[in-house]
Amino acid sequence: MVGADRAAQQDDIIGERDYEDLLRRATKGVIGNKEQAILFAELMQLPAADFTILQSKVQEGINSSALFSIDPLSLIAAALEHPMLKGKHFFDVMSREKGPTIVDVPKCALDFDQAVAPIGGEVVDKFSLILKGMRLFLFRSFLTRNSAGKTADYRIILPPKDHRYDLRVLPMQGKIKPGKVPREDISVFISCKTTVHAQGIITIEIDGGSRFFIRYNVQSEPSQFGISVDEMTMGDDAIFEGFSYRVPLLLSMLRAQLMEGKALTEEGIFRVAGDETETASAKSRINRGVFQGSHDINAIANLIKIWFRELPTPVLSEVPMDVILNADSEAKCVQEFEKIGEPNRSLMLWLLDLMSQVAMNEQSNRMNARSLCTLFQCFLGVSNQFSLAIVMGPNLYHSSETRQLSAMEALRLSQQTVSFVFHLLNHRLRFHRERMGLVQN
Repeated sequence: MVGADRAAQQDDIIGERDYEDLLRRATKGVIGNKEQAILFAELMQLPAADFTILQSKVQEGINSSALFSIDPLSLIAAALEHPMLKGKHFFDVMSREKGPTIVDVPKCALDFDQAVAPIGGEVVDKFSLILKGMRLFLFRSFLTRNSAGKTADYRIILPPKDHRYDLRVLPMQGKIKPGKVPREDISVFISCKTTVHAQGIITIEIDGGSRFFIRYNVQSEPSQFGISVDEMTMGDDAIFEGFSYRVPLLLSMLRAQLMEGKALTEEGIFRVAGDETETASAKSRINRGVFQGSHDINAIANLIKIWFRELPTPVLSEVPMDVILNADSEAKCVQEFEKIGEPNRSLMLWLLDLMSQVAMNEQSNRMNARSLCTLFQCFLGVSNQFSLAIVMGPNLYHSSETRQLSAMEALRLSQQTVSFVFHLLNHRLRFHRERMGLVQN
C-alpha cells in the first residue's frame, strides 16, 4: 500500500505541473530527460490545434523576451561601427548582427491526412521551417525588417527507435536561406512493420534560436505479424498424431497451405525465400483478411519464418544468453528448453515438429545441401536437421544484452543459436523416429 500511495502522490504532483513552463524550458533546451518524457507524454494527448497554439504561445514569449533583452544603445553603436552601414541599411544591419534567429513552424502536428498506414507501405507528411523577420524593440516601437543576408542552420533529432515502424525525416539538417521564399520543407516518412499506433515527438534545433517540437501520429492497418501471441486467435494443431499444441490459427493455416502445396517434397523448402513480391502480397492479404492461398509454396514457408522473426518477444528469449553461448551438448540444451514457459514452449515444440516432418523427407527436399552448411560443418557436420536449424535459428532469439555485443560476439551468438536449435531439433527428430519405428540414417 505504501508503494501505491507514493505512486498516487507522484501522479498528483505530475498532474499539477505547469506544462507550459515545461515546454518553455524544453524549447530553451534546459530540461531534464525525466521532465521531458513527462512533457512529451502530455503533448501527445493534446488535440492538434491546442498543441499548435501552445507551442506558438511559448515561442512568441521566448522571442519577445530575447528581443526586449537587447540594449538599444549597444545595437546603435554596433551598427554605426559596421562597415556595411549605409543609411537605409541601418535596421537591416542591426537585425542581422544582433537580432535573434526567429523561425516559424506553422504546422507542428502531423496526422498524415488521417490515413491508415499499410503494413510494409509508407505514408508521408510535411512541415515547413520559415525564416521570419527580425523584430527589434527600439525607442518604444517594434520595427520589423526581413532577415537580409541571415541564414538559419537547423538539425533534426529523432525520438528513440521503435522496432515496430521505421521513421525517416528528410533532410535531417540544412540551412534556411533568405529570399523571396525563406523556407525549408521537411518530409516525414513512416513505414509500419506491424500493427502499431506510431506516435512521437521530433525535435528541431535552430542554431541561434529555440527548439521546436513536431508531433506525429498515425495508426497502421491491422496485422497478424509482429504482435504479441496473446493478441492472436489460438487453436490446437497437431503435426504428428497425438502431439497437439496451442498456436495461432495463422500458423495452422500456413502449415495447411504447405501441405496442400506438397512442401515436404519441395527442394530447398524453408531455405529458398520465394518470390519477394508474392511474399509481400501474401502477407498483405493475410493482414487484410482476404488471403485465399498462394501459388508460391516457398513464399508460404518464408512467411512462417517471418512470423517467428517479427515476434516482439522471440520464443527462445527466456533462455539466458550464457546458455546459448555454451550450447555444447544436447542434454544441456534440452534441460534448458524444459524451463521455458507458455506460450513459447508450445510454439517451439510446434516448430520443432514441423522441421522434423520436413527432415524426414530429406531425400526429396535436399535440405542437407553442403552449400548451405559449409561454414558450420567443421564443428557440427552436415545433416538435414542442421540445415533447418541454420534456416530457423536466427529467427528465434535475441535479447536486450545482444545490443551490447561487438560484431564478432554477435556472430558467435548467431552461430551458437543455430547450435542450440540443432540440438533441440536433433532430440525431437530422434524422438519421433524412434516412436514411429523408423531407423535414423
